[in-house]
Amino acid sequence: MKKLIFSLSLSFSLFFLPLKMGQALGSLAHSLNTQKNVQVIAHRGFSSKAPENTMAAIKEAFLSGVSHIEIDVQLSKDGEVILFHDSSLDRTTNGYGKVAYKTLKELKSLDAGSWFSSQFKGEKIPTLEEVLEWLPQEGVTLIIEVKSTKGIFGIESKIASLLQKSGKGHQVWLKSFDKSVLYKFEKLVPEIPKVFVFVAHTETLGITLGTSLDWSDLFKELKSINVSYLQPHSFFLTKSLSRKLKGQGFKLIAWGVNSKRRLNQMVDRKVDLIETDYPLWALKNL
Repeated sequence: MKKLIFSLSLSFSLFFLPLKMGQALGSLAHSLNTQKNVQVIAHRGFSSKAPENTMAAIKEAFLSGVSHIEIDVQLSKDGEVILFHDSSLDRTTNGYGKVAYKTLKELKSLDAGSWFSSQFKGEKIPTLEEVLEWLPQEGVTLIIEVKSTKGIFGIESKIASLLQKSGKGHQVWLKSFDKSVLYKFEKLVPEIPKVFVFVAHTETLGITLGTSLDWSDLFKELKSINVSYLQPHSFFLTKSLSRKLKGQGFKLIAWGVNSKRRLNQMVDRKVDLIETDYPLWALKNL
């Protein structure tokens, strides 16, 4: 009888042990994931699911549960702040020519969705004002990237005015490759966090590659205008550079994070946020 009880007890233990171990490992994995504490930015909205920089992409990003949504802005010919990445209309609309040469009415007549999928036929180019009107009162931060201001005057003041009018400046970060843009924002809206985005930085030579080469003591300069976040490309963000930049008090955002390997690298390099075209995937894999 004792042998039978022992046998049943042993069988019972062997049956439930893997289950308990699985539960324990699952709890541990969940604990490790929450400890990583890396937030996700949806690049140009949920740009792998809907056409970039449209209301459809922005709303899909919000539904995915990300903490931050990034968009690109430019000025129309008549001075309206619109969402668009390229300088030319050719890639993402049924129009052609330079964005800056078109009025808002002309831009609004274009189809900005069919290039991506017939499902989005008729999707329009939104204005920043429309996005701010939609932006929920809490739960998400909008990161506004100002594209090149070459030949353009006054976009910073127009954005500042729209933020003041909307009353949602506390839910916005301002971003650019161009440090002169961030200087202007510091004068106009010093309370709003600023992000400097670049490609790479060589620690030995002190050169920073963005839209141009910068040989100055750039990071000290950025500190002087209260830039809070630096955003290098994930491919060039080494452990050493991460330590250096975080040691200077900056928070780090990595862009171009679209693979599991790169995602794991960025977690290991202790970035604060990652920017990706696949926000739902990133949230599930962090």
